[in-house]
Amino acid sequence: MKTVFKHLLSIVDKTKSELIVAQKRVVNLQDELLEKKNEELQSLESNVESTVQCTVKNEIRSFSEALKSVPKNSSLSEKRVKTAVRDAISEDDRSRNLIIHGLKEEDNEKLSDKSVRYI
Repeated sequence: MKTVFKHLLSIVDKTKSELIVAQKRVVNLQDELLEKKNEELQSLESNVESTVQCTVKNEIRSFSEALKSVPKNSSLSEKRVKTAVRDAISEDDRSRNLIIHGLKEEDNEKLSDKSVRYI
């Protein structure tokens, strides 16, 4: 009976040792996975950063550059303004504002009286 008990005890000890080794291996593999994920993340971050910089460099223009491409004789007709407002409202995006540059304002002007509402 003692030999069977000792044999079972040795099997349990061996299994414990194997479990510990397996757990250490799992921890090491998780560390490797984290390192790889961090490398991927850094690479992606670098790619996004360079892409954004390239896009900004090539696509973003200053306000004065944008105005250079507008024909000088083009004016904002009431119809064009109404169409722009209608389009903004039809999209139901209340967070957008319409700004008309170069529109003359008078002193003490009440904009609420001059606003046009489209529903």
